[in-house]
Amino acid sequence: MYPSATITEVALRQPKCVALLTTESDEMTKLCGNQVRIICLCPPAHPEHSWKTS
Repeated sequence: MYPSATITEVALRQPKCVALLTTESDEMTKLCGNQVRIICLCPPAHPEHSWKTS
């Protein structure tokens, strides 16, 4: 949680029109509210995209 809180604090202190790219969009949305635009870098949820290695 600490890295997310630190990133949130820095983002909220920036001049407005801030975008934050993250893989933890749910957590960052809870922390930032609507003051920061959250852009999710999550992998697509398609069955043909498998992140497992055999």
